[in-house]
Amino acid sequence: MSMFSICTTFVTEGKLDETLGAMAAAEADFTAEIGVLSRLFLQGVDQPHVIWAVTEWQSEKHHHDAAQSIMKVRRDDR
Repeated sequence: MSMFSICTTFVTEGKLDETLGAMAAAEADFTAEIGVLSRLFLQGVDQPHVIWAVTEWQSEKHHHDAAQSIMKVRRDDR
């Protein structure tokens, strides 16, 4: 069964291009090989400094494994 994760990014004033560049560079790590089924980015209209990344994973295990490697978060930190 697939699962979704939502990550929120708050863009600092004047740093939109830098933030989007960093997000685009990180996309290369979100592949089908690690269990990513789809990615969707949403930007707030009333709050344009807020960007959400919605990721659909093959399973919760795929998400947790990626969190340990891509996001550099250990299982015991959650």
